[in-house]
Amino acid sequence: MSLSKIYLLLVIFIPQFLFAIADSGERLPENATPVQAQKYIDTSEDCMIVQNKKQIVLKCGDNMIFVTSDGVGIKTPSTSKFWR
Repeated sequence: MSLSKIYLLLVIFIPQFLFAIADSGERLPENATPVQAQKYIDTSEDCMIVQNKKQIVLKCGDNMIFVTSDGVGIKTPSTSKFWR
């Protein structure tokens, strides 16, 4: 391989590798406790789906959609509604 091709591959792959390493510390552990899952829901800015014994939650920033055995609800900074 020529030096320019090697340089191009390094420029493409090294940033992706560094972002993957930096992001790996912020993920929810595979066997997370309910306390860890709730803390992750409360502090994360990414969109995520979390399930515990009582509900399933889709959270994106400050916006949430949750499903419980009693119904479905939404919660945003300005709105909170629940449907049975």
